[in-house]
Amino acid sequence: MIGNFRNSFGARIGNASLFLVLVVLVVLVLVVPVVLGTPAFASEEKLTLLCSYSNTWEIYKNERSNTSGEEVFVIDRLTESGISLIVAHGETTRSFVGTQTEAEINGVHDWGDESVRLKEELKINRYTGGFSIRLSANGKLGLIHYGVCRATDKPKF
Repeated sequence: MIGNFRNSFGARIGNASLFLVLVVLVVLVLVVPVVLGTPAFASEEKLTLLCSYSNTWEIYKNERSNTSGEEVFVIDRLTESGISLIVAHGETTRSFVGTQTEAEINGVHDWGDESVRLKEELKINRYTGGFSIRLSANGKLGLIHYGVCRATDKPKF
C-alpha cells in the first residue's frame, strides 16, 4: 500500500523514500528545537531592559502629555511556566509578579493599606519593546504611562 503513493510529478514513492521523508520530519520537529534551544528571550534567566517614557494619559482629565525619564526593569526567572519577577529600578524600587506569553510580559505590583489600595500593571510587548504602566487607586484607573524598552547587558549605575 505504501509503495502506491505518487509525488507531485507522478513518480512512485517507494517505502525507502517515504521512510526518509518521515525521518526528516521527525528530526525537524523534535531534534532541531532541542539543539537550537527555545527562543533566546524566553530562555533567559535574567533580562535587563532600559525603558524610556514617552507620554502619559491622565484618565480623569482625558489628557495626554509628554513624559520623560528612564527606568530599568530586571526580569528574573522568566521560566517555562510563565512566572516572572520583575524588579523596577527608577526613583523607587519595586517588584512585580507576572506572566509571559509569546508576545507579552505582564506584571502586577500591589501595595497600600485598608483605606487605599494602589496597583501598577506593567505590560511589555516582546516584539516592539513598547510598554505601558497602568496606575490605579482603589480599583479606579488614574494614569497610563507609555514608552519603549530596549534590552541592555547591565542595569544603570
